[in-house]
Amino acid sequence: MVLDAPTTQQGLAYDVPDFSDYYYWAPGSTGRLTVRAEAGTPGLAIYTLGDPRPEGLTTGGVTFRQSPAGLELLAGDVSEGGEREVVVPATSTTRGIELYVDCETSADEAYVHLELGGRSAVEGGGCGGLPVDASSGGSFAFPTQIGEDVSARVYLTDGPRGPRIAPSDLRLSVGVYARTGPENPGSRESYLPATLEHEGHVWRRVSRADATGEREVEGIAPDGARPVLAQLYLATAEGRVTALVNGERGPTRMAAGTSGGPVTLVQPGQTVTLRISGSVDPDDELSIGFYEQVD
Repeated sequence: MVLDAPTTQQGLAYDVPDFSDYYYWAPGSTGRLTVRAEAGTPGLAIYTLGDPRPEGLTTGGVTFRQSPAGLELLAGDVSEGGEREVVVPATSTTRGIELYVDCETSADEAYVHLELGGRSAVEGGGCGGLPVDASSGGSFAFPTQIGEDVSARVYLTDGPRGPRIAPSDLRLSVGVYARTGPENPGSRESYLPATLEHEGHVWRRVSRADATGEREVEGIAPDGARPVLAQLYLATAEGRVTALVNGERGPTRMAAGTSGGPVTLVQPGQTVTLRISGSVDPDDELSIGFYEQVD
């Protein structure tokens, strides 16, 4: 059975006998979901969330869960009504944090800018709807000291270096989480942990590909009965980074200086590539971690 969705570059195949698996469709997402099968009769069931919410903070329709896998909530907020930026005060309780940032606006070339002390990150690709579960997607990870001020400031620009924008329909969701896992903060392992959560599923890393001082890194998603999660990590001085799946450009564009963990679902056997455009620094790092679903 193959699922086609606007957020997937190519169809995702599921070899499951019943409704034992699901695909997360974020609020505000538009387009068509299609299920097809080469033989037999495909089935599709659509569920909406009920009113109960798990432990944590719920505001603006977004839930910041208290304890996702390897994380503990420090603070979260959702801006409304086209506010120019959102600032979330927080203090680190561990030696590493993760920031989950989402935006919602009709602006086409919106780039998200995140500032945390003297550190920053930039991610493009536009904005979709805000998630019901703030920790359902990719995150930005930073090493910190216990007791450090990790207040996050987030805003949008028109293009990677364009002017700030604050459309009237803009909403920003920002969650600040302390890392509680054993990985050393700031290392590749902290960005590619042994176990992680994504879109309500628990995933375990089964392979990875790394490169330092190279223009690109390439890895092949392992075989299996379900789609594979590709977790991406980069730390570049100047060059922008593009993600490709089987040679096709992905939806996320990552600017120079970004260090984080954008994620994408891919088909077993597909090739995932991270490629730097522009100059390559000897210390530039690129990594791809492949994860299998274990729940």
